Amino acid sequence: MLDNYLENLEKELIAQEYFDIEDALRQTNNQIRRLKKIGKTEEEIVEELGPINDYIDNLFVDNCPKSKNEILMNDIIFWGVATPVACLCTLAMIFIAILCGISGAIFLVKAWTDPVFATAGMKVSAFILALCGVAMFGLTGFLTYKIALKMRYGILRHLRLKKYSLEKVNQGEFDDDDDN
Repeated sequence: MLDNYLENLEKELIAQEYFDIEDALRQTNNQIRRLKKIGKTEEEIVEELGPINDYIDNLFVDNCPKSKNEILMNDIIFWGVATPVACLCTLAMIFIAILCGISGAIFLVKAWTDPVFATAGMKVSAFILALCGVAMFGLTGFLTYKIALKMRYGILRHLRLKKYSLEKVNQGEFDDDDDN
């Protein structure tokens, strides 16, 4: 019964183009696990989760601001502080990756051509150090790519939640009270 509920939930999330299906399913599985720990049966768990469309609406509501003031504060913090800092850090990572790659490549060439490295042991040691620099370039580049993907996800999530919240505020479903 729970497996059927989760399959239908995933299908509905895909149909509604929910912004983070994996996170929604992870939240649902955690909630199911908590309910199982307190001794609820599968039928009781499905009943407590409720209809799938209502459950998806609750996922949105739990993750979004509830008034225009909260939306504005989220925008100030997200666009004014968090995003610029994340972009600067990502640019710094790109710069470090480039430096690692260039220094590794230069040292790789020097290890075989420079007369300072006279013995085979010195050449092998220099070659290993050069490979470490190139490996750092690859690792730093890969991490930068993963960070950029997370930043993209965060920006898209922020925009979707903002759109959802503004629609609910304009429809009157969320309070538009200045005291919130």
